[in-house]
Amino acid sequence: MAEIRLRVSVPDQRLELWDGETLAKTYAISTSKFGIGTQPGSLRTPPGRLRIARKIGAELPAGAVLKERHWTGSIWSSEDPYQEDADLILTRILWLEGLDPFSREARQMARFLFSGATEAEPDRQGRVMIPPVLVSRAKLDREVVVAGVRDHVEIWDRATWRAHLEDVEGSAELVAERLAAQGD
Repeated sequence: MAEIRLRVSVPDQRLELWDGETLAKTYAISTSKFGIGTQPGSLRTPPGRLRIARKIGAELPAGAVLKERHWTGSIWSSEDPYQEDADLILTRILWLEGLDPFSREARQMARFLFSGATEAEPDRQGRVMIPPVLVSRAKLDREVVVAGVRDHVEIWDRATWRAHLEDVEGSAELVAERLAAQGD
């Protein structure tokens, strides 16, 4: 299954929906008039990786006019000369929160997760030598699984991988619902 991702272009004021390597759809958007930045309370659009911290207007009808994050009670109409030239916020607001890779917590987590990682170059036959300390730490036996995960691969002991899949398959729907609820 291809990875679904969103890409926001602040200069173009566009949101792109990507399905793997295919651009599936684009949308006109409006980012903060205060520009890009991460300072709390600055009302700027955070750069980098984001999460949707709050969705505003999901229950509103299409074309609902919002002001200061609240519905005005109006619905946008191309027939209204005032609305034609106004810089209106319509229907939905996605309140974005930056995932700052330089925060103390992010640095600590990265150190914890990647402290044992090593870079490796394939030899002429395409093989990669896994350092003994990592073979031991991952409890790799003769049969392994190489799993592609976003921008890297993970090497698992085959039996451990199967157990992991069984665990994930049993809870994936619940985890997806919890993650979706965090954005509401």
